[in-house]
Amino acid sequence: MTVEVVDAAVQYVSPYTSTVAMLVIRNALEVPAMEHNLIPPFMMREAGVQVSSTPKIQISDPSVDDHAILFKETKFRIPLLLEGVFSYFPTSKPSESDLMASKDVYILTPEHWDPHSPSYAANEESMLDWEGNLVESKFRKTEIPLIEIPDEGEIAGMKTSAVETSMVDAAMEAESYIPDDEIQPNLATDHTSQELLDVSCIYHDLTLSARMEERARLGRYQMSIGATNARYELGLVSDDESDSGDGTTYEPCECSEDNCEGDDQDTTSSAQEALKEIDEDELDIESFMMSAASADNPRGVKPDHLSKIWRISHDEAKATLEATSQRSIRKENPKLARNYGTNDRMLRYRRINDYFFMDTFFATMRRKNKVYGTSTRGNTCCQVFVTDKNFVYVVPMKSKRDIPKALKQFAKEVGAPDAIICDFSGEQNSDEVRKFMSDIGTTLRALEEGTPWSNKAELYIGLLKEAVRKDMREANCPLVFWDYCIERQARINNLTVKDTFKMQGRNPQSIITGEEGDISNLCQYGFYDWVYYRDRTATFPFNKEVLGRVLGPTEKGNEMCQMILKANGTTVPKRTVRPLTVAEIHSDSEKKKRNVYDRLIEARHGTSINPPSKEKVKSDNEWDPYVDEDEAPMEMPETEEPVDATGKAINQLPAYDKLIHAKVQLQVDEQMQKGKVTKRAIGPNGVTAGTYDDNPYLNTVIYEVEFDDGQVREYAANLIAENILTQVDSEGYSTTLMEAIIDHRKDPSKAVAISDGFIVTRSGQRRRRQTTIG
Repeated sequence: MTVEVVDAAVQYVSPYTSTVAMLVIRNALEVPAMEHNLIPPFMMREAGVQVSSTPKIQISDPSVDDHAILFKETKFRIPLLLEGVFSYFPTSKPSESDLMASKDVYILTPEHWDPHSPSYAANEESMLDWEGNLVESKFRKTEIPLIEIPDEGEIAGMKTSAVETSMVDAAMEAESYIPDDEIQPNLATDHTSQELLDVSCIYHDLTLSARMEERARLGRYQMSIGATNARYELGLVSDDESDSGDGTTYEPCECSEDNCEGDDQDTTSSAQEALKEIDEDELDIESFMMSAASADNPRGVKPDHLSKIWRISHDEAKATLEATSQRSIRKENPKLARNYGTNDRMLRYRRINDYFFMDTFFATMRRKNKVYGTSTRGNTCCQVFVTDKNFVYVVPMKSKRDIPKALKQFAKEVGAPDAIICDFSGEQNSDEVRKFMSDIGTTLRALEEGTPWSNKAELYIGLLKEAVRKDMREANCPLVFWDYCIERQARINNLTVKDTFKMQGRNPQSIITGEEGDISNLCQYGFYDWVYYRDRTATFPFNKEVLGRVLGPTEKGNEMCQMILKANGTTVPKRTVRPLTVAEIHSDSEKKKRNVYDRLIEARHGTSINPPSKEKVKSDNEWDPYVDEDEAPMEMPETEEPVDATGKAINQLPAYDKLIHAKVQLQVDEQMQKGKVTKRAIGPNGVTAGTYDDNPYLNTVIYEVEFDDGQVREYAANLIAENILTQVDSEGYSTTLMEAIIDHRKDPSKAVAISDGFIVTRSGQRRRRQTTIG
């Protein structure tokens, strides 16, 4: 059977508006035996037609453009119907009169296309990178299919692309139209013009204007198509004018094509030979092809997202993205199947020619013997370093005594400035601070007393406090995490481009350090946002994805690590973190999890309004740790018995139980044996028996004691305590009584002889030999 390739037209009548349209299908295969017309959506999209083949019933929020064919230029829409599971739209064969009378004609397929071209597969493959993620459009490599050049007779029928055609049309339409009767003078009545043209066309203004307009039109055409030699004459005025009249007609070159020195070699033949050599791998296409490449900073976030999570304006967010980089981009993946990579070399790797101001602000207050505002890390104040170029660096501290340590951290992380200006407080002007400033080559300047407005750090302390209050109030973050929030706000301030004359479109980070700031670890999460982090220590059947809150970037571990607040109130640095999906945000079960999480955090750390309910109250009997300038205070951390969600103890051996691990000597049957208290005894119901109390007489817990022979027996706490007390004296030392020494022995190779038991010093004194041998 012979199948012909034809150009066909079908008629479509809209069942809704009764609009009649002719649909042209070019290069179609004619099969008379087929009752239905089949057309691939791929080729319709190649012709610029928008095809949505997904049925509306399979779309959660469908629109009129779904499951339809849309022509964007005229907004003409053909809704698709379903026959079983196949999409279709009704068409009919038009009559000749219908073809002639139709005003709406639409083309469904491109004029030239090759279904076997490998360029389609190559271009589709270039859309994804090696990880299967979508490549940005500016980094994609598009392969243009090579089309065999036709013979000379078909070259005249070839057309330019749609883009070139639109540019050419725009250039030609922009030209002003000059009628021929205005360009050409009436030589029969104007003898003066005739005589001037006989000399040269430059003496006749209309003719010269016409030629200049024509040359300008040709120049615009050359620029629009990117050509530089699209000319059909050598100059503006030809030396060989064929007629003696208007000077606008030129004779073609009469020399043969092979011998004409003014013509180039036939372009078509050269192109055909070049393509033939390329097909035979005899010519490298890169040797005569030109290409250009451009690069820009990769972007993982948009200005809208950055403006939302940083709480800055859209213009500031846009300018910030232009002035910063984001070299490490984390793709949002709802499944934490494995850890993110540890590669942060793009983020890793200075005398500062500027002055810095510094001051200390406090975040705690005392009221009725209670201390409010101490953070979870024990910080009560913060040292702030500021320049007049809006750069801010903060160091949370436990007390003012840590100012020298804060200065050392500032010099290590930021650099050594020319001078540091501060007020005349004792801690900031101590000998230790002055010595360190001298060592790093920085001048310490103290302001006059009673002039706090001279210290620029005072201004930024107020701005930072207000920003921290706003973040913590909107996020409902407990007050004890203020130090995490202020560190994050300082980083955001240094990376934000603000519209001030002094900044000149740059951010403080780049001005002070000379390096482009990176926002990779700051631009994805807002303060105290909900996240899921991967807990690799979780064992089956516990889930490895755990709900938490993000407190901002941390310097512990990887550069992309975020400090995560766990449900038990502790913090942990994690690099494998993802935000909640839209489905998780609106899920009822996930909302319950978040409510339980908030209640647990509130019970331990309080809210954004109230501090924790359990505050440290200093009593008269409280032990004060020894503190001096040379030795840090030694404090024993308070420990609590960990429990699960129901309040049941997870660790059956609490740290505060004093009897556990105690060595005792108890009576077993008829003799005394040595043993060790190993743990609390658990009853048949899985609960420890008795109630613990620090007073041994009130302690009713039952303990397990393991003896040297392997026996394990249960004893009451009062019996164990009584046995311990009988084995020690009034000062708490244990005593062991021996009845007699029945025998002894020694190792002659190691034991010191009696004759060698004494030595004589240089001064002549006789002293007993001290040795560990024997």
